[in-house]
Amino acid sequence: MYALDVGLLGAMVRSPVELPVHGKRIFNEYEGAFLENYVAQQLVSHFHQPLYYWRSKVGKAELGFLSELEGRILPLEVKAGINP
Repeated sequence: MYALDVGLLGAMVRSPVELPVHGKRIFNEYEGAFLENYVAQQLVSHFHQPLYYWRSKVGKAELGFLSELEGRILPLEVKAGINP
């Protein structure tokens, strides 16, 4: 589930208002939730398509976003940091 706006998400989790200006702390503290929420906002606002999530049956693989554009499936995984 994603919030309508990253500002609303920050208010819901009661994050300090200065958190976004503290460099990488925002990604460490919320493990990319703000970044994923921002990407979801942008995808919905630009493409006007529903977003889907996929996870393998055993739970070892996942894709944060799946969407369809012009008959093509677009997989997208969002990471706040480097994940080899």
